[in-house]
Amino acid sequence: MDYMELLKSPFHNNKTLLNNKIELLIKKHPELIYRGLGQLNFKGEPYYQLQTHLEFFRNLYKQMAFHEYGHTFLIKSSSTMPYPKEILDFLKERKAKTFKDLVPGDHVEFQQLLYQTEHFQRDQKLKNFKYIDVVNGVCECHANYSVLTKLRKETPVEQLRFTKVDLVDGLHDYSNFDLTSIKQDYLNRRVIGWIVKSGDLLIFDKWQIIDKYVEKYGFKELSKFAYELNTKFLEIAKSDDDLEVMKKEMLKLAEETDKLNFREMFFT
Repeated sequence: MDYMELLKSPFHNNKTLLNNKIELLIKKHPELIYRGLGQLNFKGEPYYQLQTHLEFFRNLYKQMAFHEYGHTFLIKSSSTMPYPKEILDFLKERKAKTFKDLVPGDHVEFQQLLYQTEHFQRDQKLKNFKYIDVVNGVCECHANYSVLTKLRKETPVEQLRFTKVDLVDGLHDYSNFDLTSIKQDYLNRRVIGWIVKSGDLLIFDKWQIIDKYVEKYGFKELSKFAYELNTKFLEIAKSDDDLEVMKKEMLKLAEETDKLNFREMFFT
């Protein structure tokens, strides 16, 4: 059991019940805090540790539980978000939620249908920035936005401190990259992860807390780009009344972003 257990209960629009559920989980299973969040390192050394920052992790755990529950305001299962409509219809006909729910005899037909969709074929052409990267960014923005506007309506202090340390640690790493040997795919993955994580700051209007570190490590262009891209993620996230329209917009954004070269933009 962990904070994903919250997704099994109908707590929409009742943050009191949700908060009580979280408190009960922590009380009955205090090990969830460590198992779910562990510790955060900075420059290779522990920065936030459960043993010495128990209250910090307790509050962080609650905030992340709200964040995970925030995902349910967009879609019940985030694993189906990347699927094109043809695949969702295929799953629905077989009363399955994901590929794993299908009987083995349907696996080949599922894959053949997927490969034939325009959506899949366009996504396969992307090399630097995939459709799933936009999906992750939009879903994270939507979850945070749901927490802010529908659930807690307050700033998650510990979550943002955790995010700040994580982002600054990333900048420190990037400043030491050996660009003569680092592979492009690895560089892309690290940059995309940083961009998606930085969305926390945009939603809660705390972007300025990393300004001095961005300047210190020489990544102003990365910060500027991340802010602009997260703004686009949020715009798509707010238009959540039609998932199929959202998917088209996300694929379009992925295709536009895929044309960019992160190495040249941020590391030269």
